[in-house]
Amino acid sequence: MFISVMVCQLHQVANHGLVPFSTKEEIKQLLATSIENNLRIVLEDRFGEFRHYLGRVGLAQFREGAGVLRQKDCQPIQALVASHHLLFETQGSLVSFWEAVNDFFRDACIANRSDARLLEQRWQIIISLIPLLELDVHGKLEHHRRSRISTENWHFVKPLVDTVFRFYNASHTIQHPSFNAYCRKIYARCFNLINEWHWNNFNAILGTLFDFFAQNQLAHLRNEEYWGNHGSPAFLDQLSQSPSLEISRGDRCFHILLKIIGVLLLRLRASQNSRKAQNLVFRVMPNHGRYLPKESNLLQADLDALRNHHDLLCTLYWASPPQYRPRLKAFRDLVDMRSSHRHACHLNILAWSRLVNFQLSTHEPLRNLDGFAEWHSNMLECALDQHDIARTDGELEARNAGLASLDSSSRLEISHRLLQLEPKVFHNEFQVEAVIVDALTALEIAIRSAPNNEAAGKLIRQSLAQALRRLELSLRGANNVVLKALDIVLAYTQRSKAGVSPKRSQKLNEESQDFGDWSAFEDEETLNDNTLQMLEGPIRTLLSNCFGADIVPKDELLTKTVDCYTSLASVLVHQGHKSWDDYLSPFGQSSWERLRMTPQSQKYHAYYLANLLELNSGIFANFREHFVKVWLTAIVEREVSLKFQYMLTNSVLNAGSEDRLLHNPPFCVDRTSARFSITPSDFLTARLSLITTVLLNMWEGVNGVSYDSHDTITRIKQEYKEWLKAMMAAMKANYQELDQGPNVGGAYVEFVQAVVQALHKCTSTICPVDKFFVDPREFPPPAIDPAYVVGQLQNYGLRLRDPKTPKQLAAFLQSLSEQAAKGGQQSELAYRLRTTMIDDFEGRDPANPTLRSFLVRGIIPAYLVVGFSTPGGWVFLLPFLKALQMVFPVLFADFSADEESSVTSVTSMLSSFLQNLWSSWRMIVEDANCLAKRHVQHLLRECYLTVTALLPVLDYIHRLHGSTDGPFRIISALKSFAVWTLEPDADHGDLLQPGHGTIFDATLDYSFDAVRTFAQTELQRSLQTFWLRDRSRGQTANPVTIAECSEVEAATVGLGSQEEEKKQYHEVARGFLDCLEALPSFGTDSRRLSRSRKGLGLDDLMLI
Repeated sequence: MFISVMVCQLHQVANHGLVPFSTKEEIKQLLATSIENNLRIVLEDRFGEFRHYLGRVGLAQFREGAGVLRQKDCQPIQALVASHHLLFETQGSLVSFWEAVNDFFRDACIANRSDARLLEQRWQIIISLIPLLELDVHGKLEHHRRSRISTENWHFVKPLVDTVFRFYNASHTIQHPSFNAYCRKIYARCFNLINEWHWNNFNAILGTLFDFFAQNQLAHLRNEEYWGNHGSPAFLDQLSQSPSLEISRGDRCFHILLKIIGVLLLRLRASQNSRKAQNLVFRVMPNHGRYLPKESNLLQADLDALRNHHDLLCTLYWASPPQYRPRLKAFRDLVDMRSSHRHACHLNILAWSRLVNFQLSTHEPLRNLDGFAEWHSNMLECALDQHDIARTDGELEARNAGLASLDSSSRLEISHRLLQLEPKVFHNEFQVEAVIVDALTALEIAIRSAPNNEAAGKLIRQSLAQALRRLELSLRGANNVVLKALDIVLAYTQRSKAGVSPKRSQKLNEESQDFGDWSAFEDEETLNDNTLQMLEGPIRTLLSNCFGADIVPKDELLTKTVDCYTSLASVLVHQGHKSWDDYLSPFGQSSWERLRMTPQSQKYHAYYLANLLELNSGIFANFREHFVKVWLTAIVEREVSLKFQYMLTNSVLNAGSEDRLLHNPPFCVDRTSARFSITPSDFLTARLSLITTVLLNMWEGVNGVSYDSHDTITRIKQEYKEWLKAMMAAMKANYQELDQGPNVGGAYVEFVQAVVQALHKCTSTICPVDKFFVDPREFPPPAIDPAYVVGQLQNYGLRLRDPKTPKQLAAFLQSLSEQAAKGGQQSELAYRLRTTMIDDFEGRDPANPTLRSFLVRGIIPAYLVVGFSTPGGWVFLLPFLKALQMVFPVLFADFSADEESSVTSVTSMLSSFLQNLWSSWRMIVEDANCLAKRHVQHLLRECYLTVTALLPVLDYIHRLHGSTDGPFRIISALKSFAVWTLEPDADHGDLLQPGHGTIFDATLDYSFDAVRTFAQTELQRSLQTFWLRDRSRGQTANPVTIAECSEVEAATVGLGSQEEEKKQYHEVARGFLDCLEALPSFGTDSRRLSRSRKGLGLDDLMLI
């Protein structure tokens, strides 16, 4: 080594001009000989020592470089590093160093040796020497030296690679996995030399590495299919994301070759060495074709070879400079989509997907996408052609089989043959549909990854429009294909919503023989060449066919078609190509009403409108009449037909949140989104309440709001009238579809009856109820209320502000009482009155009392007076008392103890009832004989039952507010009377004293004095002749005085015997007293009530 250094110094001195040329050459030769001797000593005699030292030093210490060459046992490395630098200083490159190494090993030829250990020794030499070339003259690691100074020595490596490949090609049997693993190790070492050590001069080795696969048709190594990755290398699926080319564990040999090519091309592209890049592409470009017919059996090896072919072309397209990329025709020609196997078609589609996504990620001109659009269009066209002939070929084969038979059963033979071929035809269609779905899926991915709408439009403009037309014609049963095509349209329209609005285009007129009458109303103008406008026609035709077909398609297809059509409509309107009139006006060329009327078109109308509102809620205001009309007819469908009504309800309520008609719906607003979020179960539960609320809002809209002119009210009433007629017509049609006749019930019949009841209540003054629903010959009436009396009474309750209404209501109630008394239907009347008086909140509007409050304070007092003073009048009073017995216990739900107006309203109502009850009661107290009559005891029993029913409400109000002095005095008197009647033998003194009546009358409620007087007068006038008019039980059956009870009265109310009535009265009186004791406000601890039952006198029965 030292001699070589000294000779190198002589060589430097000899470079002086005074030194003769012959001397220079002699010194140069001496230097070469000296370095050669050094290398021979290290590589031959001390190579083992050299390897041992490198292993002992370790990679970390070597990278630090500090003192590596200063240790005592590092002479071999010092000699190598010194020789390397001496040659580099004298020659200016490492060529001479590697030539010296190669010359030394040239004598030991290994070309014909099959011992892998000899090959590995050579690999150890080259792998051991390369890191030393990174050390400088001081023994320190010089970073990035390999990127500046080439250290490659492919002439040493290539014979090692050739030897392995030669043995592989010489064997035609299945290779042992270990041999394949060694081949993979060779490719991995070559990759590391190129990628890590920058051995970029590929001309010496790339041909060897590529030709090894090229001569085997790019197939994988034999037996390699049982190990590693069965697909393409992972980086090909990430071409648009600057993928990593590092070797992964599952890479096969060919995958590593692809990464070698990729690394080389990327470096050449970065260095702008376009000439070498062109040569590399030309060198590895496959020049053989592929053909995998679908009729033959497909071998996995052939499929893998085709996959490798596609992967190689994809790698070249991705890594090469744009001007030297493989033409897309090379990809298209690899697979004939008309005749190739399904899996071969899938590989071609996969290559298209990878390349187009990469192309979309570049900033190259959009015209570069034209070839991809044409390629995809060609694939779809070929696949659709194959689908068209899949069935016709089977039918032709069957007919040929039948024609071949000369007997009379040829037709039967054809039919039999068709049945036999059906599974095969279905299989063929399925295979083709799978290819089409693959192609459309790839297109959808590309659309979603496109950087802008223009790029996405270029891809679908050429293929999707024609595909949709052909899908409509030939793929009626291929739902997956149509669904995937619709997914693409949805993806594109979603991208287009944020696009710039182009000028308004004109409309296309094209004749159609499909379902629906689209073409008859088309304009004569044509659409501009716009992607969305090109898609609108096929999508509209598909919509018409799906919803006009006699055989209902699957829900998934119908739903996706509507989603696609509404999304497309929203974008077209947003961009100015269409207007909402085209889609929502009954005469619009694209409206839903233009479809053929089928069950599916009726069912999905709600879904269509809900989608439009979700896409643009602002259209509700402009098309409010249309939306509300369809909505009202949709929500009265039979429960079995309810599907999308909850969605339309949700959309309508969100879009019309400020609309008076939609005020106060029975649903909760989501606090997070401040919007309604109605579920199907929510809608089903609250459907009837929703309808009732809307009808009430209609009544409020006509009667509860002041308008500037009479014309406004007339217009609103006419609008509501049309909606109500449409809703009733829908219910009528739905009921008639049941075909059950007028006497059959059911869930829908009960629902319609409830809606009709609400119509009577709220909108009978706006639009009369259809006669169909009140004619028992056409529609079954409710058993409990066949005349819809409850609805009529509630309608009066809404109109109490009208001065004429109170008297009309009084007269109507009198007629109902007379009918109930005549027909023995007092229990039914009581139930109807009870239904009328519940579910109405007290105190909401003090100026407008509830119907319950009006009846208790205005009408029932008249019946109390008549019932206790007029012969036969008590019969008319009983239904009202029975109704109150059912109303008072549920009064808690109709008022709020936290609202003063609500508490005041309830307190006034209860006080008024008790005052009028006691005022009328006193009329019979003086007559002991009258009290003993059975009908009087029956009446008193019902009165005590009624008072007992209201006690919990009074107790609740008193414990919270304490403002119940008037009612408490009356309750005290009623208690005293009950105790007195239960102990008639005790001495209670006189029952009445002068002067008490005047004090009591001052506390009566005179708020409804006019209607009370009118009702009382009319009822008394009627009673004078009512019983006389009823001759059915004879002349002697009529009542004469209040103390008498006729046979007619007894039969009407089902009166028991004297003892029965007395016993029942005593039980009720005791129950009244027990209830008082149980309630905190009336119990023994209360100072307001008497604690003693001894020595009761008249004062104990009177108010104090």
